[in-house]
Amino acid sequence: MTYGKRYRIAIRLALCATALGGLSLAWASSSGSPGGSSAYDAFRAKVAGNKTTVGYGSNGTPVVTSSAGLGTPHVAGNVGIDTASPAVKTTATLPLGNTGKTVDTVAKMPLNKGSVARGMVDAIKKAVPIGGSIVGGAIGGVAGSAISALLDYGLSGLRLDDDGNLVGEYEDESIPSYPSDGRLWSGSKNTTHLTAELAMDSWRRDNPTYKEDGACYSDVQSNGRPSFKCPYYYTYWGTKYEVVFTTNQLLNVSSCAAGMYVVQSDDGWICSPTSGRGQLTGQALEDWIASRSGWPTSAARATAGMWEDASLRDILTADAGPVELTGPASVPGAQTTTQEPVKLAPGTTTEAAPGTTTGTDSGTKETTKVQTHDLTYDGPNVTYKTTVTTVTNITNNVTNQTNIETKTETTEKDAPDEPEKDDCEKRPDSLMCADLDSPQGEIPRKTFNVSYNVEDSFGNGSCPADVYSMVGGKNMLIYDWQQTCGYISSYFRPVLLLVAAFAAMMILMPGRADA
Repeated sequence: MTYGKRYRIAIRLALCATALGGLSLAWASSSGSPGGSSAYDAFRAKVAGNKTTVGYGSNGTPVVTSSAGLGTPHVAGNVGIDTASPAVKTTATLPLGNTGKTVDTVAKMPLNKGSVARGMVDAIKKAVPIGGSIVGGAIGGVAGSAISALLDYGLSGLRLDDDGNLVGEYEDESIPSYPSDGRLWSGSKNTTHLTAELAMDSWRRDNPTYKEDGACYSDVQSNGRPSFKCPYYYTYWGTKYEVVFTTNQLLNVSSCAAGMYVVQSDDGWICSPTSGRGQLTGQALEDWIASRSGWPTSAARATAGMWEDASLRDILTADAGPVELTGPASVPGAQTTTQEPVKLAPGTTTEAAPGTTTGTDSGTKETTKVQTHDLTYDGPNVTYKTTVTTVTNITNNVTNQTNIETKTETTEKDAPDEPEKDDCEKRPDSLMCADLDSPQGEIPRKTFNVSYNVEDSFGNGSCPADVYSMVGGKNMLIYDWQQTCGYISSYFRPVLLLVAAFAAMMILMPGRADA
């Protein structure tokens, strides 16, 4: 491994450590959101200019959320399950751009009822053994709540077939069925029938030329017993004749007790505890539940239980709608008050012309600026504009006269809704964003011939002349340069050349290190 590559790897390790440190801090901040135990429970917000967009599980900044005050007893983490419609909601405290202010809103995410039904089916499959009826058993937890919800939606006879599919029965209006009152009814040709409707059918079959002339209705016989009448007519030589077919309740007790249903089946008319029922399973069952109106409390309770299971929660949120925000129309902003002395025209509250030094009254100018942020909600977006109200009080300190002036100004930023750039897009030339990967393919190489000739490092110069001076009329030697140059040439020069040669060798030779 070369020194250069080793240096690059060291830089990468440092950058990775920094990045991992930032990641752990980000995770800690999201997982600790008030009211929730999981980062998945947190609604997130993205701020762009004067608009904040809220999403569930989308990229953005975790916002302070809580399930408190939502008016629902069904709570999972820091979200509540709406009791009015399939939805989860939370109170979210959202930032208002760079104003330093926040707004408390209710963030609601609608759920697809089909996804809720799919989650209920999966919850039941997790808790119930395959085969046989599952209604009436001691089933608790999420599966029990899911079963209660399916029963409230009108399903019955719930069971898991041998293939592990949930099967339910529903009221099929296409199957003829009539409630029994526990008595027999007289029909055409002295026949008896289990219900008044079946008795009247016998009249219709035996008189095919007669046409219905209105709705059937209940009546009472002269002896006080119930009767059932249907108006009919027939036409003879252009003349319309009316007739009423009447069937009467008999004293005989029917084989189908009151409260039961007489239902048409492949085996004829049978007595059943329920009206005509069809069977649903798989996607047809989920679609049928999704088409039902209403949102029973049992469904909200089941959804709260499913929300605590990560796999079921993924099903619930698969086709969820965008977050809807509601909140106050405005929030108060910053307020500042300043005071300064001013010079006024005598006896007035009008500021004197600049540069005036004489003939003025002293005054005090107090300026108060109050900000109000007006909010607009549009689905997952909250947009604000800032209104600044400036109140200026000028008081003449001589006459105690005060003038109040109020000015209002509204500013609205049309910030583009662009995705926020990451650090490397903002600073592409920074070290952490540099491309440090090794080049691909063969590294180009060149060969150079290097020659080295020993030169006289001291050049062709000569040793300085000895220094003499006249002392007492005599020329005396003050400094012997010849002796000094001899020491340098004999002892210091070889050592200096040796050190220079070693330094040159270290520069020319490539450095190697074991990995």
